Amino acid sequence: MAENEKESKEKMIHDGVSLINVPDEEDEGKAFQMLWDDLVPSSGTAQTAQGEMIWIAGRVQYEFRQWLYELGRGFSKNVRRLFEISYIGQWI
Repeated sequence: MAENEKESKEKMIHDGVSLINVPDEEDEGKAFQMLWDDLVPSSGTAQTAQGEMIWIAGRVQYEFRQWLYELGRGFSKNVRRLFEISYIGQWI
């Protein structure tokens, strides 16, 4: 019974061979989440390059949100100094 429970909890992902169904959604966030659910495994690498790209896009989104969170909280002196000496500091 424990094996059946474990198998049912495993995420069903794309097999790497069949066509990828791209959702026709007006809400990009919902479409992205549907692609994530279909193409990105819980662990390890994806079966397709598209799955890896979705994972990368999700990771960039996560890092950007963390950056915005830190920006909202206020930067430490070291982070402020980094922006002062970096190229991006010219735009902030």
